[in-house]
Amino acid sequence: MIDLRNATVLVVDDEPDLCDMLAFEFKLQGSTVCCAYNGKAAFEIARSRDVDVIVTDIRMANGNGIELLERVRTGSNDRPVIVFITAYEHV
Repeated sequence: MIDLRNATVLVVDDEPDLCDMLAFEFKLQGSTVCCAYNGKAAFEIARSRDVDVIVTDIRMANGNGIELLERVRTGSNDRPVIVFITAYEHV
């Protein structure tokens, strides 16, 4: 289990307001938070920082959440923890 008080969380969503709202909530838990507004930018952050958790939208331009999962997991199978979010009923 990850202690959010000490975790680095990457929040990824192409809707900046939602991304910022989620980031604010994680900061309230004591997390260090990074934001990206598309999958390409998220991968660059994940590649350059030690990220514990990625919370990502599934449908986005410039790299969706599934592509992000595949790229991030190329080197590791268990880190970071990846959580998907979506506003669509059918993905």
